[in-house]
Amino acid sequence: MMAQYSEPTLTEGSRTLYETTEMGLSAKNLRACAEAEQASFRLAPPGPSPVLEACQEKLRSVVESPWYRYGVLCAVLANALMLCCFNNTNPDSGLQRAIYSSEVYFTAIFVADIVVRFVAQGWRRCFTSGWYMTDLVVTILSVLHFIPGVVNLSGIRLLYAIKYLHLVPYLEATAIMVSTLQRSVVVLRDLFLLAMVFFTFFGIVGVQIWGGQLGHRCVDPTTGVQVVDFWYGTDSDKVCSLDRLSFQCPGNSTCMDLQAPLAAGTVSFDNILLAWLTLFQTMSTEGWSFNMFHAMDATTPAAVIYFILVVILGLHILVQVLQGLMTSMLCDAVEEHKEARKAAGLPASLVS
Repeated sequence: MMAQYSEPTLTEGSRTLYETTEMGLSAKNLRACAEAEQASFRLAPPGPSPVLEACQEKLRSVVESPWYRYGVLCAVLANALMLCCFNNTNPDSGLQRAIYSSEVYFTAIFVADIVVRFVAQGWRRCFTSGWYMTDLVVTILSVLHFIPGVVNLSGIRLLYAIKYLHLVPYLEATAIMVSTLQRSVVVLRDLFLLAMVFFTFFGIVGVQIWGGQLGHRCVDPTTGVQVVDFWYGTDSDKVCSLDRLSFQCPGNSTCMDLQAPLAAGTVSFDNILLAWLTLFQTMSTEGWSFNMFHAMDATTPAAVIYFILVVILGLHILVQVLQGLMTSMLCDAVEEHKEARKAAGLPASLVS
C-alpha cells in the first residue's frame, strides 16, 4: 500500500518568508520594510504653530522693510546729536538733564530692536550674522553704563548707522564700501595672523637683545645724581652701555642700571607686550629713529639693521599689502555694482 503524499504545513513565519522570497525580496529588503513600518508609527516632533509662523513672517517683513531701517537710522542719528550737545561743565542745566533722560529712551529703542530682530529672524540666523552680533555687543555695552561706576560707552551706538547709511540718498557708495569690508574679513584674518608672526618674531628678538638694557643711565658716583649728557643738552633719557661696545658715559660718571623708563615707559623691550608696543611705534615711523638711537647706545651700532628691517618689512610690505588688497576688493565691488545696475536696466550711479 503506497503512502499517501501530504503537502508540508508551513508556520506563519515560514509562510511569510516563503511569500517574500517568491516576490524576490532579500532579507535586507525585508528588514528595511520592517523598519519603515515601525517608523510610520512613531510620532513626528511637533512643528511650530501656524499662527506663530504667520506672526514671525509678518514681523520679519516689518524688520526687513525700508521704513523700519529708516526709523532705526533716525534714532541713531538723534542719539548722536543729543550726545554731541552734552556739556560736562554744567551738568545741572535743563539741557543736560534732558540728555540724561533721553538715554533711557534711546537704550530702550535699541534693546527693543535687538529683541524684535531675534524673534523675527530666529536664533540661528542672528547668531551667524556679523551685523547682529556687533549690534548685540554695542547694545550690551551701552546698557552697562546704567550700573554705577561703569564708564558710559553709549556713544558707540553710532556703529548702528553704518549698515543703514546706504539708505540715505547720494550715499549709495557706502554700501559698496561696507560690502568690501565684509568681503575682506577672511583676507584680513590671514593678514592679521601674518602680522602676529611678524610682531612675535621681532618682539622675541628685541627682548633677547635689549631686555633690561634701555634703563641704563649715566650717574655721578659721588652724588648718585643722574648726569645730563652734554651731547644731547637737556636730554636726560640718554641711554648708556655697560660694556665697551657702545655709548660710554662722559667724564667721571658711571653707567648704572636705574631701570629708568623711556618715553613714560612706552619704549621698552623688557617683555613681549612692551616690545609689541615699541614695534608698533617704529612701524608708524613716529619718532622711530630715536628708538633706534637708544637701542644703538645701549648695545651696539649694529642695532640699526634690526630697526631698518622692521620698517621695511612691517611698513612697506605688511601695510602696503593691506592697502593693495583693500583697493583690489573695492574695485571688484564697484564693477559688480555697475554690472548689477546695468542688468536691472537702471541708470549709471555716481560710483559708475
